[in-house]
Amino acid sequence: MSKYPTHVGSRLGLSRAMMTDPYHSCMEADIVLVLVDAANKWLRETLDYQIIKMLQQNVHLPSLLVLNKVDKLKDKSYLLHLTDLLTGREEQSSDVVSDHMIHWKHFSDVFMISALTGDGVDGLRQHLLSHCQPGEWMLDAAQYTDTPTQSLVEDMIREKLYIHLDQELPYIIRQENVLWEEYADGSLSIYQNVICEKDSQKPIIIGRDGAVIKTIASEAVSDLEKALGRSIKLFLYVKARKHI
Repeated sequence: MSKYPTHVGSRLGLSRAMMTDPYHSCMEADIVLVLVDAANKWLRETLDYQIIKMLQQNVHLPSLLVLNKVDKLKDKSYLLHLTDLLTGREEQSSDVVSDHMIHWKHFSDVFMISALTGDGVDGLRQHLLSHCQPGEWMLDAAQYTDTPTQSLVEDMIREKLYIHLDQELPYIIRQENVLWEEYADGSLSIYQNVICEKDSQKPIIIGRDGAVIKTIASEAVSDLEKALGRSIKLFLYVKARKHI
């Protein structure tokens, strides 16, 4: 399986690459997943126009609707209503893509899962495995990754930012490598700025008594040491953009 950047919407001010990569990745895909946060009452009842456009351009590919975070819904019957909305069952659907289109009627299946508890995840995994087509290996069996070390480090730290920070905050944070120091014993010290938009966002990222940023750094170090096979020291500094 290959993992590519997903479409998260231009309103977050992301780079053009993150907006176009999903279109390019569909060219190599066997199946397309549209992941919806079922607990987000502001965004869950519509599909982004760009997502629908991408599905329209790849209508030959099977697509799945995946409703995540179902564990957070007290009224599970709402999931049926949400499914009807996003698949167009509650109104007459059209094959013409427009700015007003909020659903996609060509989903081949719908999965309701909780990535947190694991509920429904095995069924989704088995479905994906059964639909993946055999192909050539992208990397040599002895090659761990083709990602440069610095990019790998940034990605692993960003993963922890996604896990421990809520809503849109992880998407507007920028990482900046300040200093890398490699020592004779093979250990590595990494100094990185975590840059947010406003001073008011810093306490959220840092947490009470530094608890959040310390957890992010600790978990990132654990993963990095396993991936790189060396001792890592990670220093994260939270700064607001206007002070850079």
